[in-house]
Amino acid sequence: MGKKIYDERYRQTLEPEQTGKFLAIDIESGESGIGDTSVDAMAAGKKAAPGGFFYLVRVGYPTPYRSSFRMWIAGAGTHPMRRAFRGRLIPAKNEPD
Repeated sequence: MGKKIYDERYRQTLEPEQTGKFLAIDIESGESGIGDTSVDAMAAGKKAAPGGFFYLVRVGYPTPYRSSFRMWIAGAGTHPMRRAFRGRLIPAKNEPD
């Protein structure tokens, strides 16, 4: 629903001048707030539509943020597999702490 509102109401007017900024759109009213960061956009959105339920978009990008996940496979003699997240090893589900 938020993507549809963005495509119909905001895409034409915001791209390419505001590319890279964040837009928070209340999916019920269509009111929005824009900012340089997601926090700024949400604060502006809450001023425009207090108590709203927001869809966050980064203008000119397919998603607001990029995420990744990598697997680390341990060497011989250690646990066969662990998940690595931001430099911290997290035990696999079947592995003791």
